[in-house]
Amino acid sequence: MNSYSALRTDDVDTESVESKDSASHIPQDLKKRSSFGYWALAICVLCTAINLVTTFTVPFSSTTPAKPMGSLTANDVRLLRRPSQYIGLEKVVRPSPPEPKSFWIYPIVLAPIDSEDESKVFDDDPKRYASQIGTITPEIRRVLVTDTISTIAQFRAIDFGMESCELNILIPAVSSADGAAISVYRVNETYALDTRTLSYGTRPQRLQKLSDIPINSDDNVHWHRKFACPSESVLSFELACSTATGHSCNLEWWQDKTQSSMDNSGIYIVQHATI
Repeated sequence: MNSYSALRTDDVDTESVESKDSASHIPQDLKKRSSFGYWALAICVLCTAINLVTTFTVPFSSTTPAKPMGSLTANDVRLLRRPSQYIGLEKVVRPSPPEPKSFWIYPIVLAPIDSEDESKVFDDDPKRYASQIGTITPEIRRVLVTDTISTIAQFRAIDFGMESCELNILIPAVSSADGAAISVYRVNETYALDTRTLSYGTRPQRLQKLSDIPINSDDNVHWHRKFACPSESVLSFELACSTATGHSCNLEWWQDKTQSSMDNSGIYIVQHATI
């Protein structure tokens, strides 16, 4: 008769056998994907660590943070770039030569400065007055030229295709002229000046003399000069007493922006069509 012996179960780990058997059936592509995920996670952690170290250890010396909008001053605003409002208009077909069109523009700044008092700032709103509805600010500015006082005038060229400017100065007859003359200068300023801080000490530098305009004791004088003026550019001038004649000056008028024409005194620009 045959005899049988029972198998020992403590020597064989059935779970280990099953797990090995199961592992042998895992697809190779799944193993590769799992390995790729581990490496991707490791790279992300490494990059995050580098970014944190860079953020808190490298000084921000090469960049200047922008000012918040609430802290911008009037001076910051005037220095902002003025982008073109006329995008694509240069592609429009127009007649050649251009049709004769023109209009007047008035100074955006008229402000005296005094060489005898270099820190003096003249009132930039001399004709304001109180009314029942509040303070009224008329567009009336003073032009004053004496031996020590000159006047800064600024214009902004506007519109599209009107880039030929003609500066016009009307000087009234002065009974005590005695051979005096007014010098007209271009000055080095391409932004609108702040009249609240403009003085002889902060004035823009003179670039060139355009002309000496004699003051007539018998009749008004009309002087004009043309030059190029790109759209949105600021044109700056100074009216001063001429030193070439050796005579003293005392010239004054009040210029009203709302008046439709200049009768005998004023400074303005006529813009002419160029396209």
